Amino acid sequence: MAGKFEHIFVVSDATGQTCERVARAALAQFEGQRPEIHLRDQVRTVQEVDAVLREAADLDAVVVYTLVADEERRRMVTTSEQLGVSVVDVLGPLLERFAEVLGRDPAEIPGLFQDLVEGHWNEPD
Repeated sequence: MAGKFEHIFVVSDATGQTCERVARAALAQFEGQRPEIHLRDQVRTVQEVDAVLREAADLDAVVVYTLVADEERRRMVTTSEQLGVSVVDVLGPLLERFAEVLGRDPAEIPGLFQDLVEGHWNEPD
């Protein structure tokens, strides 16, 4: 995908704010690249993942996503490959590494970070 792209889909199972900030931070490093950003938040099912990817494919968009559920992340990869959509998993590799280091699986509950930001975080026992 040399040259220029006109659309980025920011996909999240929560608000999408973190993902959008990361995408904008990366775009800032490329002078003249100001694609339209399409926010798709609250994406929480494989059917919603498929729908967003079909929409992105129609616009030849790049998809940047933060999904905490493993099933939706796997679906993002398989469907994007089928449709020829370029995707970037912003959160998945970090979740996988933390799970490896901590020896346990992540909670896979969307919106926990927003709870932390708003001061509603409850530490597990």
